[in-house]
Amino acid sequence: MRCSTSAVQPRVQADRCISVNTEGRPMKTLATLPFAALALSACTMTMPGDDGPGTYPPPPSSKNYRAVGTEPFWSVAIGGGAMRYESAEGRIVTVPTPRPRVGINGERYETRRLTVDITHVRCSDGMSDRSYPDTVRVTVDGRRLNGCGGESGLGMAPLDGTSWRVANIDGTRAQFSTIAFAEGRISGRACNSFSGTYRVQGERLITGPIMATKMACPGPRMTEENALLGALRGPLTIRERNNGRMVLVSQNGRRIVLAPQ
Repeated sequence: MRCSTSAVQPRVQADRCISVNTEGRPMKTLATLPFAALALSACTMTMPGDDGPGTYPPPPSSKNYRAVGTEPFWSVAIGGGAMRYESAEGRIVTVPTPRPRVGINGERYETRRLTVDITHVRCSDGMSDRSYPDTVRVTVDGRRLNGCGGESGLGMAPLDGTSWRVANIDGTRAQFSTIAFAEGRISGRACNSFSGTYRVQGERLITGPIMATKMACPGPRMTEENALLGALRGPLTIRERNNGRMVLVSQNGRRIVLAPQ
């Protein structure tokens, strides 16, 4: 190995060359660059789609972030170190919360199975008069779904422990029916007594099979009961208005208007 420079004396140590000036002090040379390159090559980077070794917080707008969608119904929750997707049919995908990729106007949470893209642009779910601060796109096992996220412009009080008078079914005034929610069960009366299970998923009310007694009633009461039980089948969007009334909207557009008892 040969090193030379004017006004310096070369000194060789192992496989590198250090130049020493006439006063005996070492001088920096370009020979140190390969070692710097080796040091940089030891750095690691988490690539998109890598779940990563830890969990990260939800978007700053909410400690526990929620997003919902219609057609089909679905919900996503980000919080507690996990992202959780749930469909109306009960399919659940849960993954650790990945490191968010923060953009100019949103965040992206990307894993191999579940990716959530949040854009801070106002959004309406298309089925009710609710508006949300964020537009959300979810990709779950390769399937893309669109929805809205963040806190809705309308408050949502818990259903458990509430009782309602049915005021209207599909635009027709109701006179005989009641509904109550308690400890995961929905019950009520029109012509017959009925009951079943229910759960709330985001802003969706999902009922299980509803059983009713078999008593026959005069025409209008029986007609109202059939309309009510038919509208309660399948997922419903929950809407609340300022006057305390609540509207349940089915996926095919059927509506039940409830008034507090």
